[in-house]
Amino acid sequence: MSRNLIQFQPGLSLSQFIKLYGTQTQCEAALETSRWPNGFYCPH
Repeated sequence: MSRNLIQFQPGLSLSQFIKLYGTQTQCEAALETSRWPNGFYCPH
């Protein structure tokens, strides 16, 4: 039987995911950091 490459791909475990993004506040902070790494600013 062949290996399921999707199942065994590197990434976060469920416990790691919950630790990083487990609450609404944590998720929003990660999104903001991803979108605006130097903080939000208006280009105009």
